[in-house]
Amino acid sequence: MPFHIEYDRTIPARRPEGHQPAAPRFSLRWTRPVPTLVSVYFGVQAKGLDWSTESAFYDLLRDKFIGANAPEAFETMRSEDEAEYTNGIIAAYWTDPARYARWVEQSGFRQWFNQESHLSGDVGYWW
Repeated sequence: MPFHIEYDRTIPARRPEGHQPAAPRFSLRWTRPVPTLVSVYFGVQAKGLDWSTESAFYDLLRDKFIGANAPEAFETMRSEDEAEYTNGIIAAYWTDPARYARWVEQSGFRQWFNQESHLSGDVGYWW
């Protein structure tokens, strides 16, 4: 049986009738209590982001999400922001901050992200 807690709302929602969020919302359920959660969003962004660029970014991260310090779960999403940029996003979740810190130091992602070539061109990367 999956672990799930529901709490009664004590503060009313402050959304106007017919509200639509600016970005999609997802939920992730754990099968055990999780007292600590590190969630990190990794993104590729461009006007008219093409699938080959977005897919290559997803593949890069999936390759780096292998090993003892990998996130316990991750999900992909795509959204368009208010400036009309398309964002390909991976949300990754670690339940142990030390594992996340080791992943940052050992995965090679930070070195990839900090490449000088990422500072120019039509495609941006963020986390």
